Amino acid sequence: MVGDPPMSTLSLLESEDGGALAAQVRAVARDWTPGASAPDAWTRIGVRLGVAGLLVPESYGGAGAGLREAAAVAQALGRDLVTVPFLTSAVTATTVLTGIAGLTGASPAAAETLTELAAGTAVAAVVLPATSAQGDDPAVRVDEPVPGAGDRLVLHGRVAGVLGAVEVDRLLVPVTDAHGGYGVALVTAAAGDPGVTVTPETSLDETRPVSVVVLDGAPALMLATGAPAREAVRRALRAATVAIAAEQVGAMEWAVEASTAHLGVRRQFGRELGSYQSLRHLVARMWIDLQQARAVTLYAAAALDPPAGEVPQDEVDLAVSLASVHARSRALACLEDTLQVHGGIGFTWEHPLHRYLKRSFSLTAVHGTPDHHRDAVARLADLPAAGAGRG
Repeated sequence: MVGDPPMSTLSLLESEDGGALAAQVRAVARDWTPGASAPDAWTRIGVRLGVAGLLVPESYGGAGAGLREAAAVAQALGRDLVTVPFLTSAVTATTVLTGIAGLTGASPAAAETLTELAAGTAVAAVVLPATSAQGDDPAVRVDEPVPGAGDRLVLHGRVAGVLGAVEVDRLLVPVTDAHGGYGVALVTAAAGDPGVTVTPETSLDETRPVSVVVLDGAPALMLATGAPAREAVRRALRAATVAIAAEQVGAMEWAVEASTAHLGVRRQFGRELGSYQSLRHLVARMWIDLQQARAVTLYAAAALDPPAGEVPQDEVDLAVSLASVHARSRALACLEDTLQVHGGIGFTWEHPLHRYLKRSFSLTAVHGTPDHHRDAVARLADLPAAGAGRG
């Protein structure tokens, strides 16, 4: 708008390092069935390729990479529908800990856990509902500190719809204390340990486990409190939102490639399907949507990468919400079109398309519903309300 300060200039070029690492990820996953990865998938991708510590600073044993590199990996994982805890552990949990570890007065356990995640000796998850958006209040409360136990706490609460909490050994729990204060606590426990119950829920997307986490007197260690802790979780949710958008870009890549290949080999009424102009136009539209989704996702990743304060906060939030709205909505539409292109084959469970569709549909409301992000885009871009007259 006239008089507004110019937006910052960020690169929309894909990271060369990220592209090389994504190619390695795809090489490992080449022979796996989409949505049914090998049992040692995280060892081969997370540990041997260093993906587990991609966002961990070098001082804690990680690669010290940025979100553009993480987005490239997420895109590769989404392209082949690889089932590993990259989103939940290597992006969301790691970003929370990175934001906490350098704080004055933060518990040393944050740095220790970061080191474990970078080495691949631990997997973590953040105990928030999958639908949590930035600024939502925690559902877990803290009892008064255990006498004589330093920062030791006891947690109580039930959180449904938690991503990636199955078979983890570190739980990062946003909490509210008796006085309404905000904090992030660490539970070093696995499902079945005293005070911790993790019950898998039935989910449309069977490739990404969703659970109910019940903390009933679970022992915990407070990592950080107050505004810095809230900001660490907020930044993690933004990073996860961009990683999800990148996943969906990868799914769109698969859809365009699969549709193009199918049109070239499938014959109907004595003609290749690709000879029908309407189908060629449909796939061309899918390709255009893919390029647009890739661009907004790269911009959002680049906006989150610079040091704090270099890019205006409103611009970062706008980039993240725009990527969420556009990439996720276009990915779902692209996969629905792919279903039509494949006809009867696409409707069978033997074809992997149904797994991509379920993943895409399930992700539409993760870390903010479409309406939440559309409202954010409208507010941050200063768009007129629906039905409002133009000046």
